[in-house]
Amino acid sequence: MTESILETNKPLQVVVFAGDPLAVPTINLLLQQQVLAGVVFAQLQDAFSSQLSAWLQQSGCPCICFNPAAPEQLEKQLEVWQADAAAAFNFPYELSAVCEHSPAFGLYYFHATPQNQYKGPRPLYWQIRDSQLQTQLILQKAGVEEGMPDIAVSHNQIIHPLDTLQCLEGKVAQQAALMFAQLLTQLSESNGQIKLQLLPFQAAAVKAAPHPRESDLHVDWLTMGSEQIAALTRAGNQQFGGSVITLGQTQLSLLQATVIEHPTYGVAPGTICFIGEPQGVIAATCDGAVRLDILANADGIFNGISFTERFAINAGMGFVSGPAI
Repeated sequence: MTESILETNKPLQVVVFAGDPLAVPTINLLLQQQVLAGVVFAQLQDAFSSQLSAWLQQSGCPCICFNPAAPEQLEKQLEVWQADAAAAFNFPYELSAVCEHSPAFGLYYFHATPQNQYKGPRPLYWQIRDSQLQTQLILQKAGVEEGMPDIAVSHNQIIHPLDTLQCLEGKVAQQAALMFAQLLTQLSESNGQIKLQLLPFQAAAVKAAPHPRESDLHVDWLTMGSEQIAALTRAGNQQFGGSVITLGQTQLSLLQATVIEHPTYGVAPGTICFIGEPQGVIAATCDGAVRLDILANADGIFNGISFTERFAINAGMGFVSGPAI
């Protein structure tokens, strides 16, 4: 039988399953409070896992790379660490075995989507693309019977209309650390017997939220309205280079776009209908117009007018709808 935390007066020890950068502020918090039992990172050849592994080893933090072909290694390590609770941030592997051998106070998943409406590793990217104005951050306890209360902590997070993915993920990551600190306080004070809640049901279609493919980043001038193009560009800034627009056979990165009211003179969507001060560079869309604020190519990053002057782009030229063929 697990000895009561209240009886021993010792701080809770926590394991973090880190699948994406949202986990970093929580890891930092636990390190500062000296309650981090260890970190489990994914066996993936991606930049985050490599950087996280190097940082953890440099800081002397106990860590292990999870091998899905040998889950017993993780089970043995969890026994060594003797953690009281665990948190999982978008961990790409099934953790059912961990639930069976979970720490005494449970495993908690962090979600950044209203009731899992966006399923996949990039929910915030797709929420920005859909012009959502608010998301819901949740710490959900694993292993709870379906239909029963399982939410430990929740927080409504505003999505600012000018948030980029980088900006929003930074705010969400910091809030996640505060939420987990709140959870640890509740667990300590109640010896793990916290009251879970069941969020009010909200009928909404579940949307896939995968890592965006290269083809997902292209502006389709024939079908995307001004708001969609601006949102697509914000969602991709800066991790995916904004959005992609194609002029002739040349692909350009659009890093910032703004919906603007401006006459388009009946030109086809994707046509540059105005270049000049103070309005900037304006292109027609299928439902209005959008200003091309910041563009980039292999030669550098330019504001719209500087780009058109440097590369001799004139009004009347048109962007290709979708990837160049």
